[in-house]
Amino acid sequence: MRLDQLSKVRIKGEAWGGLVEGKIGFPMTYKLDKNKGGRGGKRKGKGGGDRWKGLKYDSSAKRRVPSYTDRVLYKPYKLKKGKEEDARTECLWYDWIDEDTGSDHKPVAGEFVIRNI
Repeated sequence: MRLDQLSKVRIKGEAWGGLVEGKIGFPMTYKLDKNKGGRGGKRKGKGGGDRWKGLKYDSSAKRRVPSYTDRVLYKPYKLKKGKEEDARTECLWYDWIDEDTGSDHKPVAGEFVIRNI
């Protein structure tokens, strides 16, 4: 993730200020050959085995570089309660959905809890 453009600009405060992203533990979601997914995206973050096995990235003449183009960013509302911070928004899971969509992208999804404090 050290070369990920979105992560770099967010850390520098150049874009998407105040938004965060769940931990990425899934393969890059673009540019996959259509209908050539791998194994993974078992929702709720439980993708067993080698999740990268069987993935086929852009085999066209263009040979585009794989990347994380589909993302979910959210605002981690926090309230100060005395000396501790109490998170109101929590990402329970964040993953790709391994379905043959006929697209060169894999969709991503997350589940969040928003507490009323």
